[in-house]
Amino acid sequence: TADALLFTPAIESNADVRVELRQVYAVVTHDGKRVLDLDRGYFTVLDDGEPQQIVTFAGGDVAFTATILVDASDSMAGQPLAQALAGAKAFLSGMRALDEGRLIVFSDHLVHVTPFTNVPEVLFAGLGGVNVHGGTSLNDTLLLALEQLDERQGRRVVVLLSDGIDTHSALDIEAVLRKAHESQALIYW
Repeated sequence: TADALLFTPAIESNADVRVELRQVYAVVTHDGKRVLDLDRGYFTVLDDGEPQQIVTFAGGDVAFTATILVDASDSMAGQPLAQALAGAKAFLSGMRALDEGRLIVFSDHLVHVTPFTNVPEVLFAGLGGVNVHGGTSLNDTLLLALEQLDERQGRRVVVLLSDGIDTHSALDIEAVLRKAHESQALIYW
């Protein structure tokens, strides 16, 4: 028998390596019709110009979760609010059975919030009787929507219907932009 003892120099590292799996959704059309028979060989994913490995690949329709933000502040009085409410109703009406939505009507506070659901009656309940009042906490509400969507699976979107004038947020837009960059949700403003 034999014994040996080997001492190696310590390797110090204070580097933090963070690896995330990012989901990328694509809709491919040709002559206005969806193309559904493509495999991973037809796709290239680039990050800052560098090709990335496609770890998983699947085809088909994927349900989504949407948060609809409607600004009901004083600056949205009249036609702007009517158009925003009509836009929210049109979007929610177009959702499919497996899609989920949430409606948040806000001003300088949350006026009406529904749970995430695919029940149209629950979502539409917040669209009636909305009156304008107060200032706009757009940044705060958008950050809240992004944080809550982070907890959901699948495709995630925020639809923001507002004149874009923030007057009462505690957060600045830079904080929201940082969160938006980290989030996998798409924002339609």
